[in-house]
Amino acid sequence: MTSSVTVVIPSYPRGLVGRAIASVQAQTVPCRMLVTESPKDDWWNAKINDAVASTSTEWIAILCDDDELCPTFVEEMLAASEGVDLVMCARRIVNPTDPILAAWFRVTSHIEVAHPLTVESMVRGCPCAMTCLIRRSAWDALGGYRGAMTYSDWDFSIRFAAQGLPWRIIPQPLWLYHEHTTNGALVLDHDAALLQLQAAHPQLPWLAKDEPRPIEQVA
Repeated sequence: MTSSVTVVIPSYPRGLVGRAIASVQAQTVPCRMLVTESPKDDWWNAKINDAVASTSTEWIAILCDDDELCPTFVEEMLAASEGVDLVMCARRIVNPTDPILAAWFRVTSHIEVAHPLTVESMVRGCPCAMTCLIRRSAWDALGGYRGAMTYSDWDFSIRFAAQGLPWRIIPQPLWLYHEHTTNGALVLDHDAALLQLQAAHPQLPWLAKDEPRPIEQVA
């Protein structure tokens, strides 16, 4: 069976990639996989772009090395892909019990829903997390991830929406986001990353620094 999906796993030395690889290998619909290794620095986005450029499938998905796909991720995302260039789904937050982590992510349950690619969503947080299904032609048209952009998936979401490309959300939680002390979201300088993003997209009505950014949760 010829696969129409390639899962790209950007990895850096922290010994977690095995779980991500196993989850791709366990898919109910076969897919291709590329693992790219690099330090967590400005070359991160370039490594992802190079990996995607080497693929020949119609669709791509990017999976962080510390996360994992549910077995039906590829099957269910492909089933929802007709007529759109991007498919998003909910994600399951794993181990959101630490009070510090819970406060950071503002989670009140184990499932976080995906949000539409609207201005209101995009100024409150990244509506299109890294792990979604993206049509390769749309990725190429937008130039993939940009340079040293820290919030590369957030930036990609904004540029995708600005082009008016079609997207779809499905409610199922089809991938797992693992919280731990080496999460990129915890170790990066959020304020600096957000300022970088705002400077790249000054046309958006960004919220004030202390304005609440609620994220809808479901049980």
